[in-house]
Amino acid sequence: MKIYPKGIEKTIHSPEVCRLEACSFHNPSNHGMETWDINIRETTLTERLCPHGIGHPDPDSVPWMHEIFCAMYPLDEDEKHELNDCHWWIHGCDGCCSNARNVSNARRK
Repeated sequence: MKIYPKGIEKTIHSPEVCRLEACSFHNPSNHGMETWDINIRETTLTERLCPHGIGHPDPDSVPWMHEIFCAMYPLDEDEKHELNDCHWWIHGCDGCCSNARNVSNARRK
């Protein structure tokens, strides 16, 4: 089931042109939330909705958003936008995304 903001369907790229190593839609990574419902924010950030209905940034969407942000707002040569400090990760968290990543990491061992 896919959920879109305000009932508006978003157009996403097709699988044929998907150039992402990990894609929320065509090739989700094993991040532990890949089976959760999807919400696409108006910013086009993809969230995964946990069983409690909280939107957690999709780990496959944030790098894409970060790349776009860095291209739109370049810094000086000696500065760098850091992916782990990126504002796209900020959300009202109930801990489910951390728990999902921990379970996923345990499955890989």
